[in-house]
Amino acid sequence: MNKDDYVALIAASIILVPLSGVFPMFGANIWYVQYLALLGVFCIYASLALWKFNKYLSIFIWLCLISVIFVSGNPTAIAMWKLNFIQQHPKSILTLIQIVGACFAIYGISKLNRQQRRIIQNAIIMLFVIQGLWVVLQSLNLDPIFNHIKSNALDDTVGFTGSHNQIGLFFASVSPLIFARMPYLLSFVVYGLWNSTTSFAWAGSAMGVLFYQFSKDKKIFIQILIILTIASVIFFSQYESLNSVVVGERLTLWKHTIGDVLDGDIDMVMPKVIQGKTFKVREIQKCNPLFGYGLGNFQRYSPYSQGAYIKSTHPDKRYHGDHHIYLHAHNDYIETFFDLGIFGFISLLAIIGNLFYRFCRAIKTKELLIYFSCVLAHMITALGIFTVHTAASGMMLILFLGLLEGELREQGRAIKWVRCLRGTKES
Repeated sequence: MNKDDYVALIAASIILVPLSGVFPMFGANIWYVQYLALLGVFCIYASLALWKFNKYLSIFIWLCLISVIFVSGNPTAIAMWKLNFIQQHPKSILTLIQIVGACFAIYGISKLNRQQRRIIQNAIIMLFVIQGLWVVLQSLNLDPIFNHIKSNALDDTVGFTGSHNQIGLFFASVSPLIFARMPYLLSFVVYGLWNSTTSFAWAGSAMGVLFYQFSKDKKIFIQILIILTIASVIFFSQYESLNSVVVGERLTLWKHTIGDVLDGDIDMVMPKVIQGKTFKVREIQKCNPLFGYGLGNFQRYSPYSQGAYIKSTHPDKRYHGDHHIYLHAHNDYIETFFDLGIFGFISLLAIIGNLFYRFCRAIKTKELLIYFSCVLAHMITALGIFTVHTAASGMMLILFLGLLEGELREQGRAIKWVRCLRGTKES
């Protein structure tokens, strides 16, 4: 984004933001309308400012803004092709701001030089050591902070992230970095993953490490593969026995979540208070499959529709399915599809595809392989748990994406210099 574009956007906002209050919005005052206009200008600026950095992130920001302004309050409105400028949910607005902030953070980290990126690496390793020691203390019942949910006399092995899934994600995402730089600390990774009992975190960690080793040095790849295969057999037989009920619930949840978008409606049983008494009322929410149910709206709608889903896979036919619900889809790709529809899902795939494309064309330095393997481990783990909905987990993804972008762009600058020098010599 050049200065002229920036000035033009400022000049337009000076006129458009105050005057936006003249548009009537039922149930809203002038200040709210102007706030939405200002939020829109901010997101447009963010999208334009990041266009040269990564046009696919810019497009994703545009789609999120459209979702918040038109869809998040009432997906039925856009399902009927009627614009709805009212009742934007606060969660959707906050999620939009977090996404824009994350994109700028990735851009900022990508501007660091090689020495500064190594400092960030060292900080991540220090955090990893703290997390590893913390999990060991918790497994020995010596942690004074986090107790087990079902018993105050026991410690829960959740580290500083607060849940088994999230410590699994943490150890999975940093495992290629530890494997490459400090393999003698891998015992912390293994111990943390076994205590997390998170299947997809184990799979993400294994795939990240194997990808790094295969790309770096194929000579000992087979040995690493054999070791990880044996460890996986032990993990899934002794530490994480796959529960057919839970697996069935997840698969059914994913299937119906996708169907809710493609069908264009979701059947919910909502609690409503009438004259001081709470009743369960059936409600049908519609959506346009192209735009989904609105950014951050999975928690608002899906839990109230899951009773029938979960009951269909439960072995006990007397189970009603309303005692256990999922506040997240435990699959970030499917949850994105629910929130942002077909357009949003395609945009996410474009971001991932562009990352793979640029990695394949790049020179495979050790640093590049580390960062890409860490991101890959995160992406695989995201197939089975929610990964960007907690601050620490989202921060780790931002860090590794920023470091990866920095390495890719440094290579791009080096190639341009080489071409420039060649051109100078030839002339």
